[in-house]
Amino acid sequence: MKTIIWMLLSTCFVISAFAQEQQSTQELLMSTKWEPQDFFYEGDCGYVRYTKTKFITEMKIDGELRIFDYSYYLSATPDTIFDSNKVGKSNMGKYI
Repeated sequence: MKTIIWMLLSTCFVISAFAQEQQSTQELLMSTKWEPQDFFYEGDCGYVRYTKTKFITEMKIDGELRIFDYSYYLSATPDTIFDSNKVGKSNMGKYI
């Protein structure tokens, strides 16, 4: 009896794990502030965040806040030339 209950619970767990919706690359990028590793000198800090069309870096260097933003797009293939017409169009891709 315990084995049957354990198997039913395990099956429910596996089914629910596979039933969860897959997030797009865009959703994953926009879901958090990303902190670069081994990038800043001691005492400096910063992070990267994404909107649908902008890659934004905010960093504190030598006590001064610096903010930079760049347009970006996602692509399935590596592009050699930036195509501003693709910005914000695709929410999936392997390359930024």
